[in-house]
Amino acid sequence: MKIAGSVAWITGGASGIGEAAAERLVGQGAKVLISDINDIRGKDLAARLGENCLYMTADNTRLEDLQAAAKTVLDKWGRLDIAINSAGRAGLGDFMLTQPPTAEQREDFEYVVKLNLVGSYDVGRIAAYAMSKNQPNEHGERGVIILIASMAADKVWLPFSQGTESMTMGYGSSKAGILGLGRDLAVAGSGYGIRVNVVQPGYIKTPLTDFPEAQYIWPPMQLFPKDGGHPDNIAAMCQQIIENYFVNRANIRVDAGVVG
Repeated sequence: MKIAGSVAWITGGASGIGEAAAERLVGQGAKVLISDINDIRGKDLAARLGENCLYMTADNTRLEDLQAAAKTVLDKWGRLDIAINSAGRAGLGDFMLTQPPTAEQREDFEYVVKLNLVGSYDVGRIAAYAMSKNQPNEHGERGVIILIASMAADKVWLPFSQGTESMTMGYGSSKAGILGLGRDLAVAGSGYGIRVNVVQPGYIKTPLTDFPEAQYIWPPMQLFPKDGGHPDNIAAMCQQIIENYFVNRANIRVDAGVVG
């Protein structure tokens, strides 16, 4: 699919990977709606990117917010060609065996799964429905959906020893679910010319990984290079997926060959 002249919706677009994707797509001639809950950063980014970028507040755990975002895209530009679901976060509650399980642990687990996995499901189905109304291009495409997962989906994303009390469960579980969800959405969208792919970033320097210990946790697990990636490394892969009509139902790692 050609990016120039296309219309995209990027969730979690105010910072990190979503921000880099918005910058890249607008730079390539697309019109982009970014949705997020960080209004200050989102509005600043939209102002910086100009008239082809629009920001609106939308919480990925709220179906009505996501439906409103898609409606805004269609009302503003009349179509939706590309959706990148980048919104998400890690869990905060530890998995501990030295004390009884708490309700707070379960609440945190459920919230992270709702945000990361159920949010991906909602964005995917809302976007796919809008894309199904498009006229197909010369390759029969009507739309492209990219879900951002993580190396945590199928790796030990933090190198803790067995029996640790510092590992959170919701993040890896939700990101693993996105791998299966992407495969299923690709099958569902195939009859309508809608491609669905999943990108699994490794250690990318974003606000989510902005803490001093990060440089000692993930780079030793990487084959090469031994440093964190930039959000644009992921945005560049998204661009390649969008432009290459033969990439479908794929889980693509961009993680410097992390082993774990």
